[in-house]
Amino acid sequence: MPEPIINKPAQPGVAAPGKPKVSFMKGWFLQYYKLATTAACLLILLLGYFLLISPKIGAAQNIANTVLQKEEAKQAALKKRIQYLVNLESARNQISNDDIARIGHMLPSEPGVPELLASLESISAESFVKFENIQFSKLDAGPSRPGSAPTKGSALPGGASAIEIQLTVGNTPYSNVKTLVLNIEKSLRLMDVTALLYSPAAKSYSLTVRSYYLP
Repeated sequence: MPEPIINKPAQPGVAAPGKPKVSFMKGWFLQYYKLATTAACLLILLLGYFLLISPKIGAAQNIANTVLQKEEAKQAALKKRIQYLVNLESARNQISNDDIARIGHMLPSEPGVPELLASLESISAESFVKFENIQFSKLDAGPSRPGSAPTKGSALPGGASAIEIQLTVGNTPYSNVKTLVLNIEKSLRLMDVTALLYSPAAKSYSLTVRSYYLP
């Protein structure tokens, strides 16, 4: 009885009986090409991630962190400003309306020449003197010259402006002029006497007065 013929699977690189011989590498590739293709795709994806995507993700994270820090700084500044306004409102509630009115009269927001003139006329009556001439002029606060000696009231507080008044007082006892100077400087409206001159020929006094306001 003839022996049965058993077909054995061909080994890579070994040709089956009756078939042409295949090289080992070609046979290995034909048998494992799916696995090799999958591995190659994974390798390409990994290389693409590390070479292309990862740097962009890192840059995006850096930008996001920078934006976040700026927003946090803005929020901190806003909270600080809100707290300042809350404290300011609290302090405002502790001051009476009469005190606020007095502060507004001491340092008004505008020159208020008519009110200033009325105040000076009242002071002159209290001091028993009469003004022969009154002139008003706006004082521009310019920078002092280098090496110049500071004069009384030469520097104005930040943001403040001043009105300069030239007063002429006729033949009046000096004691009344001293009283006039004291009454001007202790008036509710902030005023300073910056100069006082006497003219023997005209027997008159000239006063330079400065009044302040905060626009």
